[in-house]
Order: sequence, then structure tokens, then C-alpha cells
Amino acid sequence: MSLSGFLDYNEPLIDAVHRVLRAVRGTLRNYDYALLEPPVIDFADAFIERSGEAIRERMYLFEDEAGQNLCLRPEMTIPVSRALLRTGWRGEDAARIGYSGPVFRRDVDGPGGFKQFLQAGAECFGPGPRAYNEAEIVAMAISMLQGSGIKAARVRFGDVRLISRLMDRIGLPSHARRDANWLSGQIAAWRNHALTERGIEQQAGARADLEFIRILKDLGTERATALISRFLQISGISVVGARPLEAIVERLTAQLSATIPPLPDAIWEEISALLALKAPAKEALGRIAQAGASIGFETADILHDFRHRFDVMGAAGLDLDTMTIEPGFLRAIEYYTGFVFEVAAEADGQPAQLAGGGRYDALMSQLGGGVSSPAVGFALHTERVMRAADPSVFAKGSLAHGHPDVIVVAGPDADSMQCMQALQHLRQAGFRSSIAHRDPGPKQAAHATLFLENNGTIRQRDERSGAVTSVTLDELSRMAPPARPSLGAEARGQRP
Repeated sequence: MSLSGFLDYNEPLIDAVHRVLRAVRGTLRNYDYALLEPPVIDFADAFIERSGEAIRERMYLFEDEAGQNLCLRPEMTIPVSRALLRTGWRGEDAARIGYSGPVFRRDVDGPGGFKQFLQAGAECFGPGPRAYNEAEIVAMAISMLQGSGIKAARVRFGDVRLISRLMDRIGLPSHARRDANWLSGQIAAWRNHALTERGIEQQAGARADLEFIRILKDLGTERATALISRFLQISGISVVGARPLEAIVERLTAQLSATIPPLPDAIWEEISALLALKAPAKEALGRIAQAGASIGFETADILHDFRHRFDVMGAAGLDLDTMTIEPGFLRAIEYYTGFVFEVAAEADGQPAQLAGGGRYDALMSQLGGGVSSPAVGFALHTERVMRAADPSVFAKGSLAHGHPDVIVVAGPDADSMQCMQALQHLRQAGFRSSIAHRDPGPKQAAHATLFLENNGTIRQRDERSGAVTSVTLDELSRMAPPARPSLGAEARGQRP
């Protein structure tokens, strides 16, 4: 019996993790980023309030003995930001931090997906040229992926400011400003200048019935909150890690309060086309400028930032032909405030998002401590990277040891001291060596199989030629081990 979404990391998977970590550590070293891994358990509040529904709904939440809401960390940006604040950093100088470690989310990839996976990435905090820092983050993500064996990746870009200004123009309420997919799905309804009940139901999702929301709205926030609180108390339901009840009521009832001002059909057509746009930079920027002028919202500063960023990425040697701008693209995490991006490649015949990130200039001040600082970063989903680089590592296998260089066969009557001496000579000489109680057969060792005889002699079977000879312990010490790639100092000791 096994837990869905959790892997047993056997040797091929651990080796694959180490390959990715070598690429991660090498990139962090080249860009002079410090390395950090914060605690796996963290306070749940910031994730609930700052990460958004896509993260909050997937968190593993619990209370400690003091009644504090805790969680298994669902992502790394907030823990890394908090760790930096704990050092006393005040934002005067830039801080560049890289990380790797496990994160936990329920059903992150749907049924059968990863619920525990390794996230690795980098965060750049503090002052510095904005376009350079953003281009550096994209370049680092691509460098890590290429070092992990990903060659054919594509990058898409969006900007939270673009969607926010478009929603201001439409008059959309603030609670929906991060959901570009929902916005796209409502264009037809808004052409009739009002939210239809069907549209409201889609936004409410499965969390509440439409009539129940109407009742809450009629009661008002204070009475509706008291009603829900009393219901939970009577039912014996303990709410762990949720938003405050007042906030839940306000978010639900706001859906019935949303009104969309009438706009000409031509404007709705422009909005629909803008959100569906996926094009190379030069084409996309021209069409965004045209749409902004037609719809009536400002785009000049956003377009300037895109152009400057692409110029800097070109100077970094990145392939701009693999990059597109998609105005309707937003990442699911809500703390982003500016440009966002994702890197995708094929995995098991399907496109898979391998890395993503963006700018989050408001997060540090929202976390407390009186520090306000610009910030930009990204994260890799390591298991997806492994699957895209080599799907075979996820094939089910045994926990048997790997293929040794030398096998020492020692029966039940063998001299234990001689056995230990032989194996230590081999291991000190650099051979991967193991012991067996009987002959495993030809070719089970890469180099040789040794047989310890009761009279103290050692027979060696050369597994390449099949020849059998007698050897001494001194001769074992002088044997030259086969060359093999090193795990490297960056990856040794890491655990998936």
C-alpha cells in the first residue's frame, strides 16, 4: 500500500535528483547566490493571505500544541523571504538567495501527481537595475534547465499590471483581479453588460450554492459571519488555516455585488482578442499598444519594460525566438505585482511547466518587519524536470543495490577478518564493492568477482575476460578502479 502522490526515491531517482541539483548549485555559484533551506514547517498565515486560492486550497494544515496554525510549506518564496528578514536585513543592499528543498501540495498535478516534490530556485531582493535583475532570473532558470538535460524549452511572459489595468477599465471587483482565465470565460456574459447567474456560479465554484450566497448578502457581513461561526460551533467543525470568516463572507457576497459598466461590442472584441494573444515579442508588443489605445488603458510603461527586458536577455545570449508574450497569462500565486514567466518543455509527450516566477515587490512589506523592497525570483519543479529529461527514471524498480565494481563472495565459513580486509582494500582503492554469500554469476560485477577460500587464498574472476587467477591483499590495493562521474561537492549529502 502506498500514498498517492508520494514517491519512494530509489537509486535511479536519487541520481536524477543529484543531476538536477548539480545544475542548480552550479548556476547559483556562477551567479554568486547564497544557499539556504528554511524549515519545512512554517506559519500558515502568510501562505493563506498572500499566495492565493490555488495554493491555499492545497496546503497541508495543522495546529501545534499552542493552537498556532502551521503548515508543511507549499512553496519556497515566502519562507526564503521570512528567513532573510530574520537576519535583520533592511533592504539597503541587494540580497541574492538560492534554495532547494521539499514542498508539499495536495493534488498539485491532479490525480496521480506529485504531492511532495523538490523545489529549487533563486530570489533577488533589494535595489538594482530592474531589467537586469529580471533578465538574470530568467537566464538562471534556463541555465538550470539546460544543465539538467532540458534542451527544447519555451518561455512565455505576462504582466500582472496589464491585467490589473484592464480590469480597472472594465470595473471588475478586486477579488477577481488575479483570475485571467475566469475573466476570459466571462467575455460573452459581459457583452450583455451584467454578470449572468451562470457566470456567478462559475466564480463561486463548488464552495457555495448561489442561493446561500444571496442569504449571506441579505444578512450583511456581521450577521452572516456570526451565523457561519455558530453553525461551525454546533457542527463541531474546527477551521484550521482558513481565511478569517469575515473575509470569506465578503469574498462570497462581492460576487453578487459585481457590476460591469456597459461597453461597446467593439471594445469587448478587443478585450477578448487581447487575452487570447500569444505571439513573439515584436508582434505582441505592437498589438498590446494598439489594444490599450482602443480599450482605453495605459500600456506605455509596461511595453517599455518588456522591450528593455528583452534587450537585456538578448545580451545574456538567450534565444528570443523561443519566447512569447501572452497578455492573458498570469501565474496562480497572488503576490506577483509585475512581470511573470513560465518555462515549459515536453514531458512524457505532454507539455509541462518546469519553471516559473516573476516580480513581487509588495511581499516583503506584507510579511511585516517594516521592510519594503523590490524582489524577483523563480522556482523549478524538480520532479517535472527529471521526467522531461529522462522519463525512464520513474519506472518502478526494486530497492536492490546498484551494479558494483567488485563482489566478494564469502560463504558462512569464511574468515570475517579476511573478508573485511579484502573489502577495505578495495574500497580504499576506489572500487564500489559489496559482499555476497554465494556466487551471483558472471557479469554481475563490472570489474571482478573475488572468492575467499577457507585456506586464506583469494581467487579473482575477471568479469571482462572470464579468466580466474589468484591474488593477494597487496595486489588488490594496487588495482586501478574504473573512472566514473563524481556526484560533486554540490550534490553530496542532498536528499530528495
